[in-house]
Amino acid sequence: MVFTSVDVQKHSAPLYLWGAKSLSKIESALGTPVVIDECTANKFRISYARILIEVDITQELPKEITITDSEGGKMKQPVEYEWKPTFCNKCQKFGHEYGVKKNLVKNWVPKAMT
Repeated sequence: MVFTSVDVQKHSAPLYLWGAKSLSKIESALGTPVVIDECTANKFRISYARILIEVDITQELPKEITITDSEGGKMKQPVEYEWKPTFCNKCQKFGHEYGVKKNLVKNWVPKAMT
């Protein structure tokens, strides 16, 4: 397992789930919560909640999670990652993905004669 931290945005989380305890519980479905963004914690920005979580990058990051509220109701919540690091499962290093080749095209431009 290889861990890294990523920022997660929750755009459609209802406001009653914005408490630190609730958000931590929700984000534990993705990984280990590290810190809640100051604007989220103080409800300065209510367009989305933002949390830094530690994830196992060797596993695929989920696009949505299912939340069970206090009354037993279930709702699906989409997950948006501000940045997803590229990781090679073969050499276990960051910066590239195994089997993905970059198409580098070299355009030769003649040098202007002066």
